[in-house]
Amino acid sequence: ISSNPNVSEADVRNVVAQIERARNSVLQQAERIQREAQHRVEMVKHDAQRRMEETRKAAAAASWWLFLTAVVSAIAAAGGGALGVAG
Repeated sequence: ISSNPNVSEADVRNVVAQIERARNSVLQQAERIQREAQHRVEMVKHDAQRRMEETRKAAAAASWWLFLTAVVSAIAAAGGGALGVAG
């Protein structure tokens, strides 16, 4: 471009400046998009961990209820058997 006599040095500098501004703008947008994506990934991870903990607590509570039901059933069966033998 600099060897072309129809293009001034100022025009070349202006074109180079415009290209650099456009490049910087694209880089800034890409960095912003990357930060937003990283933030969303962190939010999804946090939400998944919270749900996993809630599920773990619900499973623990269900297992205790199952155990208590088994104990009560065993006691009732033993009582019924004792009544059947005695009666």
